[in-house]
Amino acid sequence: MNKNEMLNKLNEVLQEKGAHIISFEYYKKAFGNMVLIIDYQNENHVFVVDRREIYYNDKFLFEFHLEGNDYYQKMKESPNLHFLLKAIEKTLY
Repeated sequence: MNKNEMLNKLNEVLQEKGAHIISFEYYKKAFGNMVLIIDYQNENHVFVVDRREIYYNDKFLFEFHLEGNDYYQKMKESPNLHFLLKAIEKTLY
């Protein structure tokens, strides 16, 4: 999945919940790391995917190393977006 496809998926999910993307960075060459800043209920929320770790507002949430391998084997694509969406669901809704 390329950056535009990821952005479209994020927009789709976030708009359903009334959230809006402020910025989204995807670093394909750096392990697929991502930085997502969203506005939700008039507050900024920062999510970072860094080498299979998820951070929310500078706090470590979880690591998805083993789960990520399982996801990759089933879906044949990077698990980063999948787990970013899980982190958003877990923290905001």
